[in-house]
Amino acid sequence: MGAEQLIDPKTFTQLQELDSPSSGFLQHLYDMFTNQGEKLINEITEAIAENNPAKLQQAAHTFKGASLNMGATVLGHLCLKLEQLGKSGSIPPDTASLRQQLVKLFDESKEALHLLIHDGNK
Repeated sequence: MGAEQLIDPKTFTQLQELDSPSSGFLQHLYDMFTNQGEKLINEITEAIAENNPAKLQQAAHTFKGASLNMGATVLGHLCLKLEQLGKSGSIPPDTASLRQQLVKLFDESKEALHLLIHDGNK
């Protein structure tokens, strides 16, 4: 998927408006998003392995918010699916495949954001 499919242009434009070339605000947000995302993927992985729906719900909810705040809407919607699974009180066996999709979408979203940030600051 390309950046235009992964990242909501309206949200990204709003973030760009808060940035200035000297502030590095957008880069800082990106760094926080990638660091937090890695931790949350680990928490989601642990929750699935431990069959812990409450932990899955909490980690997916947090990741959903972080994703949507960065404009990563496709990633945010997948996090919502995982959050709803956690809310249901059980973790079906095919949840591991959703986790794999999550990792792939996170990597693609990070790359798309990185390109947008650096193309926008030229």
